[in-house]
Amino acid sequence: MAVDPNAYRYTDQHIRRQRELYEELALQYLRNYVGDFDLLLSYKRRVEVGAPLTVPMIRATLNCMRFDATVEGLPDPATLPDNVIDFSQRRRELPLPAEVAHRAVRRRPLFIKLRTTVRMPFGISSWPTACRIHRVAPDSHIEYRTDTGEYECKLHWNCKTYWNMGRVDLELLTLDDAYDIVARWQGSAFCKTCDRIQEMRNEE
Repeated sequence: MAVDPNAYRYTDQHIRRQRELYEELALQYLRNYVGDFDLLLSYKRRVEVGAPLTVPMIRATLNCMRFDATVEGLPDPATLPDNVIDFSQRRRELPLPAEVAHRAVRRRPLFIKLRTTVRMPFGISSWPTACRIHRVAPDSHIEYRTDTGEYECKLHWNCKTYWNMGRVDLELLTLDDAYDIVARWQGSAFCKTCDRIQEMRNEE
């Protein structure tokens, strides 16, 4: 199936609107996947051990399917309302932040912490056997590197005090996504340490 690389891609909003349909398509594809793409292989292992797919995982699988010549009849992503901005399509076009533009001429790399709001407060490791849902620490942020012009996510859980994760190592979740995983997968649960730390913060 020939696909225009510039065509509109699936987003998390698309998946949530028709979760049952898209999840079944992704599951069927992953069960029969024989390629060597590490991301899809990690999702395939999750399916094999009975772990649920998160909304971002389903979205990523479907977008990969769009470029697989063996896949036919995949429904086109529905058009989102005009007031919805899909930042995934704008990621490579982000302008240099105004607060750091005047310092970009320096040769030595600068790692500048940008003002960041994480709108998905929970997360789970992408490891196939992961079963604990953690809270994203409030000091998680995005850094800008002046010498390369790259953005890097600096994320960690409440229960982890060091930067030990990158965005590709985990899946961020809304509260609804988190409860959905707990309901679907026996043995999954919220991290008690993360919850306890959050309660202490709320009391401060």
